[in-house]
Amino acid sequence: MEISSEDHKARVKKKGLAFRLAFFSRMMLVLTLVSFVLSLSACGWNGEDANDLARADLAMRQSEYGDAEMFYERYLRKNPNGDQRWQVWKRLVDLTLNIRQDNPMAMDYLEIMLVEFDKDADRRREIQIKLADLCHEARRHARSVQLWEALARDEGLEPNKKAEICRNLAKAYLRHFEFTMAKDTLKLCLALEATFELKAGCMYELAEVQMLTNELEESQITLRSLLQQANIPEAQRVLAVFMLADVLEQLEQFEESKQFFETIRKTYPNPRVVELRLSYLQKREAKKK
Repeated sequence: MEISSEDHKARVKKKGLAFRLAFFSRMMLVLTLVSFVLSLSACGWNGEDANDLARADLAMRQSEYGDAEMFYERYLRKNPNGDQRWQVWKRLVDLTLNIRQDNPMAMDYLEIMLVEFDKDADRRREIQIKLADLCHEARRHARSVQLWEALARDEGLEPNKKAEICRNLAKAYLRHFEFTMAKDTLKLCLALEATFELKAGCMYELAEVQMLTNELEESQITLRSLLQQANIPEAQRVLAVFMLADVLEQLEQFEESKQFFETIRKTYPNPRVVELRLSYLQKREAKKK
């Protein structure tokens, strides 16, 4: 059957109209989607970013640690003011330390965190303590000292925490052979309104530094003062007695030294050591006579 030119023109016109209507509908849909995405972007939302943390957590559960690290880092890059930044940083540090066992990378992360959270006192202190401990393990003693010093100067720390900081700082000074600084720091600890246990630890360590620097009389006085405390824990008392006996031996007060060694003959963690010291003392005493 033949189709007239008029029918053909009508069909073409109809198809053209349908095509234009379909094209117009598709364009309206595209424009609507673009407008929707732009409005979300204006609100600071990004579909990919919103899933980064979920993807990172899933990767962690599946032991895909490289992917988890990538998603956590991407969240931090794309969300400079994100609400989850603190939690994400902590997860990254934990992943790096406990799974990758990459302490240098963890320290790098913590250094960045220290800058970012400098105005948040509680978080800054948490970062400083963790970073100082890691620097100590890595033998970055100069950086460790800097961090402990900053914490020791922090007026916002409560006394017990400050006492712990002083003990750590003193140990850091000792690794630099800065004995005077170590002693001054431990004396600062003793001036704090901290618990007896913490102050007793500072007193024992002060006596130890005094003995190392050959200040034997001062060490003896410090140890006797410590042992006069009624509530000193037994384990600490035993160690203090051993050190005092050692100091007295160096002062050639052999008889009293033996008496102190005898009191811990059965309670010292390694009784054989006490037996050897007593035997050596008897020889020295006999030689002196």
